Amino acid sequence: MKFRKLVLLLVAAVLAIAGYFGVRILLHGFTTAAEPSRLETIVARAARNFAIPRRARLEPNPWKPTPDVLKDARESYIDRCAVCHAPDGSGQSNVGRNLYPRVPDLRQPQTQDLTDGQLRFIIRRGVPLTGMPGWPSPTTSSPTTVGSWSSTSAACAA
Repeated sequence: MKFRKLVLLLVAAVLAIAGYFGVRILLHGFTTAAEPSRLETIVARAARNFAIPRRARLEPNPWKPTPDVLKDARESYIDRCAVCHAPDGSGQSNVGRNLYPRVPDLRQPQTQDLTDGQLRFIIRRGVPLTGMPGWPSPTTSSPTTVGSWSSTSAACAA
C-alpha cells in the first residue's frame, strides 16, 4: 500500500509541474528573446551528453596539433563556424546571439572540458533542436582539427 501511495504522490507531483509549465506557456507563449532557465540548460546539456555514445566520447584525436593542421582547422572554423560562434568563439555574432538555445561560448569550461571525441561527434552530427548543423562530410582533417583548434587555449583569441 505504501508503494502505491508513493507512486500516486509522484504522479501527482509530475502532473502539477507539467500543469504549472503548461499554464505558463499559455499565458506567456514562447520567445527566443528570453534566456533559457538554469533547469533547461542543465537538462539540455545532460541530453546532449547522453546522446553521445561512450565509444565516441573516448575516441582520440588522430591529428597532431601541428602548425599546418591548426591553420587548416582555423580556416575551416572561420568558413563554417564563425557565422554563429563568432571569430573569437564567444557566440556573440549576429546569428549566434539570436539563436535559441543560445550558441555556447566556446571559451567556457562547459565546452573546453569536452573530449576530442565529444567535439568531433557534435561537429559531425550536429545538435538536434538547436541551430547546430552537422558536418558529416568534412574536409581532410576537420572536424577533429576544428575541435582541437577550438580547445586550444589561444585559439579563440587568435
